[in-house]
Amino acid sequence: MEDNHELSVQVGRRIRALRLSQEITVEALAEAADISVQYVSEIERGKKNMTIPILRNLVRALHTSSDYLLFGRSEVDPLCDTVARRLGDLLPVERELVANGLLKMAQVVEGMGLEK
Repeated sequence: MEDNHELSVQVGRRIRALRLSQEITVEALAEAADISVQYVSEIERGKKNMTIPILRNLVRALHTSSDYLLFGRSEVDPLCDTVARRLGDLLPVERELVANGLLKMAQVVEGMGLEK
């Protein structure tokens, strides 16, 4: 079983990698998660642990899952998870428009007969 410090370091690395891949600044992530810039920096470096409410805020801000942050894996394809979270942020009428567009695009792609 890994020790708590190593877990904190791994979680921090995942948070930083997601933040950078989404081109989110430390300042923007801190604001979205309702924590200080210093705290985000310390979490990313594995120097500080976080509470469950802060974990929830970071999951939402990074459009990911707690499973991914904690264990490095997700039951759901990360891309599908990101799309689902983004859809959840939309108004119902916007969500319906985007979902219908995605379904139509999926039909076109399926009709192309690409190999899996």
